[in-house]
Amino acid sequence: MSMRTRAGKKISLTNYEELLAVPTIEGASDIPLDQLHEFKGHPFHVVDDEAMDELVESIKAKGVLSPAIARKRPEGGFELISGHRRTHAARRAGLDKIPVFVKDYSDDEAVCIMVDSNIQRERILPSEKAFALKMKMDAMRKQGSRQDLTSRQNDGKLNSRTNKTSSIEQREGRGLRQGNENSEVAVYRYVTKGTFDAYSWSLVENKQRFISQVMTSKSISRSCEDIDEATLSYAEIKAVATGNPLIKEKMEVDNEVQRLKMLKASYDSQHYSLQDQFMIKFPKLIAAANEKLNCVHADIKKRDEQVLAADEEFAIKVGNMTFHERVDGGTAVLAAVSKCKVGETTEIGEYRGFEVQVEKNFIGVNYLILHGRTDYKVELSNSPVGCMVKLENCFNGMDGNIEFLEKKLEQYQRDMEQAKAEYEKQFAYEEELKSKTARQFELNTQLDLENKPITEENGQEISQVAENAYPYRERKDYR
Repeated sequence: MSMRTRAGKKISLTNYEELLAVPTIEGASDIPLDQLHEFKGHPFHVVDDEAMDELVESIKAKGVLSPAIARKRPEGGFELISGHRRTHAARRAGLDKIPVFVKDYSDDEAVCIMVDSNIQRERILPSEKAFALKMKMDAMRKQGSRQDLTSRQNDGKLNSRTNKTSSIEQREGRGLRQGNENSEVAVYRYVTKGTFDAYSWSLVENKQRFISQVMTSKSISRSCEDIDEATLSYAEIKAVATGNPLIKEKMEVDNEVQRLKMLKASYDSQHYSLQDQFMIKFPKLIAAANEKLNCVHADIKKRDEQVLAADEEFAIKVGNMTFHERVDGGTAVLAAVSKCKVGETTEIGEYRGFEVQVEKNFIGVNYLILHGRTDYKVELSNSPVGCMVKLENCFNGMDGNIEFLEKKLEQYQRDMEQAKAEYEKQFAYEEELKSKTARQFELNTQLDLENKPITEENGQEISQVAENAYPYRERKDYR
């Protein structure tokens, strides 16, 4: 079957026999199995299951009745498009060749045929089917499309009027996208000396600084507000029209003051956090660690005073009964644990002067606790003897808690001193902020942009339009 275009070029369509692998050998070539390679990115897994075993037995008895479909590879051999299961079964059956239709398909055509010939399998995972359909959609999207003019773009230009973040991203994105065939792209940015381009680009710089700090979890203030281009008031427009250099300086100083204020806000936020740490957090941690250390010393003293009788090697009390064998004691403990409620800590007995408690949580992990002045916890074992061995090791290993707590105390002390030292540091840009703020006030006074009314030629006063009031957006035309 074929179809003729206006230019007289024939477009070959895949017949159903090739697509659905209808049994026919005509036109197929016997290709050695070692020359057949799997399709690149093939999403369907070949599984050695019961169906595969049946296919192997069928091939052993009758051979491969439905030829596979493949195409030549530039590096040699053939790439399978359809027939991966038959090829695998033929290898298991001991064949060295199978019949194959060798076709000259493009990458997109091969993907579509590969997906169509495998998508009707009975046993396909949803993830495999979804990935295969995505491959087909991507391939079909490329077919029949016109030439993308941006796929060969090698440079981009941004003039002084396109310095908004969205414009920059859109213009540069046309060349820096993944589909561009050029490995390098030149980006040209134009600014006009003596204009507000520097101020506008500084806004973009501040926005990028915001984004970078948020993405790296280094927010410069407790709450960040985006900076947008300030709308010029009538007085500022007049100053620009008359060529007053102070208005350009004012814009630059305003932007610098804003940046320094954000740094000051970040400093204040960190300053308060450091104050909380060395005045509240670490003193509490040190006091709690000291208290627990005293409890451990008291428990060790109590432990050393507990001495078993001369004829006793082991003794544990569970409920009202005392057991002298580890197996019996462990069995009694496990029986008591099974009766305890989940989410609660329950006392079940006594071991050498210390309460034995059980903690059952909702994730199925249970703990034995030796309770004295403080708690010593071990994970419960399913073995009766293992439970008792863990309990004994916990009892004899109380000394290890002393070293652990002493190291914690040293760490808390160092962290508290470091937080205090950082707290005492002054804001590095304090003088610069004061200087810029003073200059900002001077410029506002000289330009008289805040309080001086604007008058028309007839002397009638016009109400002041503040910054960010967007005067042109509300303008109405009168005839």
